[in-house]
Amino acid sequence: MKMSLRKHQRGVTAVEFALGAMVLILSTLIIFESSYQVYVTNLVDYSLRETIRNTKIKLHDSNVPSDIHKFYQDQFDALINQSGQLWSFLVAPDKFSITGVYYDDYTAFVAGTTSISFGGESSEVESFDYSLAELTVSYDFSPMTHLFTSISMPISRTMVLNLEHEEWPNENE
Repeated sequence: MKMSLRKHQRGVTAVEFALGAMVLILSTLIIFESSYQVYVTNLVDYSLRETIRNTKIKLHDSNVPSDIHKFYQDQFDALINQSGQLWSFLVAPDKFSITGVYYDDYTAFVAGTTSISFGGESSEVESFDYSLAELTVSYDFSPMTHLFTSISMPISRTMVLNLEHEEWPNENE
């Protein structure tokens, strides 16, 4: 009687291990995927903060917004394309983008009256007096494994800046 009970249970351990291994592998992939998404989100935050900090430190003296936005773009590109950084092999630098919207004053910002905006294309402006900028950094995120979804989605962060570093009006005039 003992022998027949043992024959009925043969292979149970292998089936339990196979089912458990599938759950373990699936949960590990979910953890890796969610960790990668959190990493990219933090990298977008970091790149926006550092671009703005580096630009404010280097004090650009132009009053033309296309020049100012180009300066932000140059600082952003220098940060993203640094070789030897951890993100240089985990994320693709060409999936990053920075856009800027510039406002005359706080009232225009609240009303949503855009004075000028820069994205992929550049605009030509002769002169412009502005005091606020809304910079947005985006990353076209696509999952590491296309096991769950292959849909790419943008991860964006926006910061509104007071552009006092550009120049205060000359009080001596």
